[in-house]
Amino acid sequence: MLHLAAAFRHGVRVHGTLHTDWPDADPFPFSTVTLADAHLSLSTDPLADAVDAIIAACHAAQPHTRLRERPLLAVACDRTVQALLLLGHATGNHDRAVQWSARLTDDLWPTRTRTAVSHDDTGPALVRGTCCFHVLEGHRCANCPIAPSTPT
Repeated sequence: MLHLAAAFRHGVRVHGTLHTDWPDADPFPFSTVTLADAHLSLSTDPLADAVDAIIAACHAAQPHTRLRERPLLAVACDRTVQALLLLGHATGNHDRAVQWSARLTDDLWPTRTRTAVSHDDTGPALVRGTCCFHVLEGHRCANCPIAPSTPT
């Protein structure tokens, strides 16, 4: 998401080497991320550059998860749109966050997605397209699009 934040806030692309330490025995292999040899450059399409980096990270992570490629990309799309909306809230630039979210889901994401943005009294909100695969005491999350209160 470093790529997304840099693109949204400054219109730049992050170049460099990312090293991730994922022990094979760890069931949740998200322990350490080290950014080495990084630099920034102006981008003609910062959102597309950020999406390319996120997709590459998904492909790198996929062998270390129990998810197939399509479900992993669907969850990543939900999380990316959520991050865009948080960036919009943090910077006061809600309109840009909504525009980028629509472009991401309609044009840039490599698989079809049901991820969307709705508007309520508090502003733009994420409409998840996938189950995030977190299980809370045998039930899905309250905002899960797949039968929220049904046991798994």
